[in-house]
Amino acid sequence: MLLGMFGEYVYELATAESLLKNQQDVEDQLDQEEPPFTAVVSPDLSALDEDAWTMVLDRTLNPAEAQALLALDTETDHLGRRVWALLGPLGGRILGGYPGLTMAEGFPHGQATSFTLNLFSQRKSPVSVTGMQAVDVHCAPSTAQTVVEKPTAGETGYSGILFDLDGRDSAPVVPVITDGGPDQGRPYFEHRKIDLGGGLEPGGLRVAAAVASGACGWDIEATYTDADGRHTGVVLRDGTKQFRAESGPVAPRQRFVYSLESPTSILLPCHEKRYASNITCRP
Repeated sequence: MLLGMFGEYVYELATAESLLKNQQDVEDQLDQEEPPFTAVVSPDLSALDEDAWTMVLDRTLNPAEAQALLALDTETDHLGRRVWALLGPLGGRILGGYPGLTMAEGFPHGQATSFTLNLFSQRKSPVSVTGMQAVDVHCAPSTAQTVVEKPTAGETGYSGILFDLDGRDSAPVVPVITDGGPDQGRPYFEHRKIDLGGGLEPGGLRVAAAVASGACGWDIEATYTDADGRHTGVVLRDGTKQFRAESGPVAPRQRFVYSLESPTSILLPCHEKRYASNITCRP
């Protein structure tokens, strides 16, 4: 009788272990069916607090809007954010300065469009993003008609990664490191990865894309590894839209420039003929 009870116990134990394994296999399969990760994009307003910024708008300001812009107190802090409070609701876009790659060679100066890229994974098992490149890049002339800018003599400091879209015809455009240090200008994923899944929250990655002229739409194609190995082909976008990289127009219809040449700092309407010879308004 004891032997029979022991046999029944062993059978139940084996059955329970089998059921548990089957349940775990099902959970693992369902976990692998989850998307490896998703992206949520948020505007990078930190450029407004930098020494240099540019905002563009696809139409001209009407007289009342221009008057409100020129009436801003340029002597107080947070001018960029106060200008944005006017232009943002009108459809304005923010262009930052080009991240200063002071220790890297081969990167031109210009303007960059930046955003914060937040990556999330619902998987319980680990997922690691091991590479990114810019794909499906389409460029056209800028549609901006109004420019408001605060120029600077130097580059803009920047901590994050940069896609230099101007190099797209000669080699794959992979992100480079913009942080100061010996790795500046090196491919970000050369010795790094972004770990996701298992409840990890890596935080936002500040991304900039630079183009010398015009405006470009582009996507990010990501490579990742998980329990099944290495995978490619995950395309990241700004919701349903492409990311946008832009440089200011060459000849805008309206151009307002922050000037320190006057007794007090002001915004000059450089498109008006009376300011054509002003040093601040020169290209």
